[in-house]
Amino acid sequence: MKTIRELSGTDQKQIAIPATGKNADETEENSVYELQIFKLNFALLTYSGLWIPESSSKLSKILYNVFPLLQLTHMAITIGSQVIAMVIYWGNMRVITYTLGTTMGCVITCCDYINFMYRKRTVLEMVHHMKTEFIAKMRPKYRKLLDSTEREAKFLTILRVVLAVLAITSAGLLPIINKDASAVDIDFKNMTTEQIITEKLVLVMYIPFEFRESPQYEMTFLYQILSASMMVFSSQSVDLLLMILMSLLAARFKILGKLLDEMNENISEDKINYEDYILPDDFSAHSSNFEGIPDETALTGDKDDPFRLYLVDCIRQHESAIQFTYKLNNVVSIAGMLQMINIPIMMCATGYQVTQGLNINEFCKFLTLLVLIMYKLFVYCWFGQDVLDQSEAVQTSLYGTDWYKLKNSYKSLIPTMLMRATRAVKLRNGVFNELHFASYSAVLNTAYSYIALLRQFNE
Repeated sequence: MKTIRELSGTDQKQIAIPATGKNADETEENSVYELQIFKLNFALLTYSGLWIPESSSKLSKILYNVFPLLQLTHMAITIGSQVIAMVIYWGNMRVITYTLGTTMGCVITCCDYINFMYRKRTVLEMVHHMKTEFIAKMRPKYRKLLDSTEREAKFLTILRVVLAVLAITSAGLLPIINKDASAVDIDFKNMTTEQIITEKLVLVMYIPFEFRESPQYEMTFLYQILSASMMVFSSQSVDLLLMILMSLLAARFKILGKLLDEMNENISEDKINYEDYILPDDFSAHSSNFEGIPDETALTGDKDDPFRLYLVDCIRQHESAIQFTYKLNNVVSIAGMLQMINIPIMMCATGYQVTQGLNINEFCKFLTLLVLIMYKLFVYCWFGQDVLDQSEAVQTSLYGTDWYKLKNSYKSLIPTMLMRATRAVKLRNGVFNELHFASYSAVLNTAYSYIALLRQFNE
């Protein structure tokens, strides 16, 4: 036996319900079931300096506490150097758009990093909630849905890593490997400053020393490669954790719909006779008053009605998922709003560069960067759309139950859940933006309008 809180009425009290068809062995199996992708994500957060393992030594914990400060200092220096470079080369459209694109990328990464550090406790509480209240208590028959969610998250993560590696490789290694693609010499004798910073460096930055000579150039180039790699790695770590939480939220609504669709089957697994709780054909003749309105006893119903208790548990799970959505929206709100402002600008700058007459090195560099930006926002909108669709499906599943055959103790709770299920649950990327495919399309249209305006202005 286990207990849940009854949600009907003003009084909240503990009531006993059947163990939902799970014997002691299945309960023990559920307690050890977990998704492996969480281990991967926390390993990435550890290497990014955003997570301190409990088994770390005192010295390691001190270093982990210092590392985020060093990382933020490094990001601030990088962003500041890029802003100074834009001021210096103001009027040069090629350099400005290149610098603007990479600067917006650094700003997005910095916002993600700061937001995660500020809300880390909340995020970890959300992860713990998902593990203990959702995954660990999941019926074994629905685990395949969680496995499918995990495979989807792994696939999208691998694809993101591949795109990130391609972006860094095309920006840093192609200019060295494919020397013939550039019309200039490696010793920079015939190169202008514009050519050096756009073709031979990863980021356009203000460099307060002469970097044309060796080893200054190699040191500058190595710093920029490491800087870009660290920022991409940190952004990937934070995005992966939020992506997992979004995918599990969508899976939670989907499984809730399955619980409602398979209510009779699940209750039958508890060895309860379904026929004992179906209303007789002449129910209205003996359970209503003379006006045909169900009396108070019929509305209150049998406290031991398993269908009513089953629905109460579904209502509790539905409300828990909605509250989880509110917390997730609070986590991504500010950083998400800044992303929605910066990403169109970044896409505009890189898209403009792609449309210009570039050599193969520059074309690959800007194209992979553009695809990486579009993919980052696409993944968020993908899971946001999934949450939206699955939350709307709960209403259909609820109405599809055999509510008309059951007692009024069950029927009286239908409006409670149905009224809330009619409003779709939406993930928000900021105050005014929602994460779904319509928002993604709007961002692409905005970026394209900016690109067309830049090309017209340049002509």
